[in-house]
Amino acid sequence: MKVVQVLRVVLFGAMAVAWTWASYRFGASNEVSDLAVALAVVPVLAAGLIIAWGRLGASGWTGVAVLMAVGLYLAWPMMRSHVSWVYFMQHAGIYLALAAVFGRTLWGDGDALVTALARRVHSAPISERNERYTRRVTQAWTAYFAGVVVVSAGLFFLAPLTWWSAFVHLLAAPLLALMFLGEYLCRLRFLPPEERPGMMEAINAWRNHRPS
Repeated sequence: MKVVQVLRVVLFGAMAVAWTWASYRFGASNEVSDLAVALAVVPVLAAGLIIAWGRLGASGWTGVAVLMAVGLYLAWPMMRSHVSWVYFMQHAGIYLALAAVFGRTLWGDGDALVTALARRVHSAPISERNERYTRRVTQAWTAYFAGVVVVSAGLFFLAPLTWWSAFVHLLAAPLLALMFLGEYLCRLRFLPPEERPGMMEAINAWRNHRPS
């Protein structure tokens, strides 16, 4: 790896750590702060604009950007006075959306989300065993995302803000990593080598997936 690439990785890691720690502190303190609101909403708005550009084109993106700007301007005074609520709604909204993306594919006759991704990875039709397994993985991810929202809401309303903020900001990445590790170990246990996609294959399948 070149020196420039190493520096980029180090810089990105340092920025991620700084953002995580700042979000934890702001979420736990609930102080009035423009910076705290910006840290919470800018990544979400940026992601929304990127998605809008890919799906709606330049004209649609412009309309979405204008609506976001107006909404942000109108809501900013309230958000800066209720910082912890901004972080709670951001976190709960993201995880509820993920639960909905996975969970809605479990209804009806179509493929579960992970099953659809598996079909993209394998050139040949997948086995019934793989289909059952990927459906259960979809169920597991749906339950995980929904469970995180339940725990987050319980801590937010019933526990000190420091507990809630530590859960959603400091434990989110480790818990997600444990979920991925658990699924990987289950895949090794229940699927033969020829039915296990590589990491890059799975990432590319997810990147190219378009919900129906």
